[in-house]
Amino acid sequence: MPLVYAVPRMLLEVLGQPSHDDRSRFERGNEILRRTRMVAEAAGARFILVNLPNHPESPANRQGFFYEYCDRTGAECVDPWPQFRTAAGTDDEAELRAQYGCAPNDIHYSRAGYAVVAEALRAILRRASAPVAEYGAITLIGPRSIRAPA
Repeated sequence: MPLVYAVPRMLLEVLGQPSHDDRSRFERGNEILRRTRMVAEAAGARFILVNLPNHPESPANRQGFFYEYCDRTGAECVDPWPQFRTAAGTDDEAELRAQYGCAPNDIHYSRAGYAVVAEALRAILRRASAPVAEYGAITLIGPRSIRAPA
C-alpha cells in the first residue's frame, strides 16, 4: 500500500471509530493531518495536500475543510481544479465529465483526469518550496499553498 494512503489509514485506525457529529469529524481530520505531516517532515519529506474534487466538471467550491486547513496551517496545498478546464480548453460540463470521469456514479477520474492532477503536483514539486505570489494558473492559499485565482 502506498505511503500516501497507508499513513492516514493507519492513523485513522489508531484514533478509533469516529463519532457522527461535524465537530469531531473536523477535529479528527485535523489530528490525522497533523500526525501525517509530523511523520512526513520527520522523515525529511515535504507534506503536500492535493485537493481531488469529486466533480471536476462542476464549479469550484472554495470553502470547506481543505481550504480552511491550508489557510490555517500554511501547509503546501495543490488545487488542480482550474487545470481541468485549462487542459480541456472548455467550460462545458458535459465535455469535462466525458473527458475526465470514468462512470456516472464513480468518483475516480479517467486516465486523462489523473494526468491533470499529476501535472499540477509535478509543477509544485519542481519549484523550490519558497512561496510565490502566482504560478501559472494557480496562486497561493496560505504561506506555502496554492490554488486557482478566484
